[in-house]
Amino acid sequence: VAFHVVVEGEVLRVHDALARFLPCPLLRRINRLIARDEARHVAFGRIYLKPAVAALPERARDELSSWVRELWSQCAGAALDDGRRNSRVLTRFLGLWLRGGWARHAAALRHIGLTSDAPQGVQT
Repeated sequence: VAFHVVVEGEVLRVHDALARFLPCPLLRRINRLIARDEARHVAFGRIYLKPAVAALPERARDELSSWVRELWSQCAGAALDDGRRNSRVLTRFLGLWLRGGWARHAAALRHIGLTSDAPQGVQT
C-alpha cells in the first residue's frame, strides 16, 4: 500500500511537475515515458490491492491505514524540517505540496477500500 499508492503516486506528481516547469523538450519526452511507466505501476497497485485489502479484517485495515498515515506524516515532517533550514519559500511550497499529496493519497486509499473516512490533513 505504501509503495503502490503513496510512493508511486508521489513519483507521478514529481514527473508531472517537472514536465510543466522545465523547458527542455528532450527532458519532457523522457519524463513522459517515465511517467507512463509509473502510471502503470500505480494502476497495477490499485488492481492488486483492491481485492487484497477487501480480504483483510477491519482491524488490519485500520492498522494499515494508520501506519500509512503516520509514515506519510513522518516523511512530511522531515521534508518540512529540511525546508525550514533552507528558506521560507521552500517551506511554504513543501507544505502546499504535502497537503495536496496527502489529499490525493487519502482518496486513493478510499478507492482501494482501505479507508472510508474523510481525508485528514498532514500531521507535522
